[in-house]
Amino acid sequence: GNMLGNTRLRDIMARSEKFLKKNYEIFDPRFTVYKELELKTVEADENGRERRSTHIIDRLNVDHSTGEIIIYDYKSGRTMKKEQLERYERVVVEKVKERERKVDYRVVKKEFLEIQ
Repeated sequence: GNMLGNTRLRDIMARSEKFLKKNYEIFDPRFTVYKELELKTVEADENGRERRSTHIIDRLNVDHSTGEIIIYDYKSGRTMKKEQLERYERVVVEKVKERERKVDYRVVKKEFLEIQ
């Protein structure tokens, strides 16, 4: 036996298989994957004061040969705000430009992945 019980375990397996079939491209081996990536920024607020922020990106897939960047944000029933992904895109592009000069990196996709 197992701690979850057969019914619960089958449900978890079915949901996992459904997620993987729907999102198979996430696991493409051409990508370098960064999970729980923490990026820090310093920006001026509306009064010109320095404001430090930390952004934690759930999953960032980067193809270093083509420069493609895909931002994923996992959600489990919470509100999905487009502004969050736009902020992540701005921060990622800024950080990449600071470090990389050889490849023209660009965000080609950003999306919420709903985990049920």
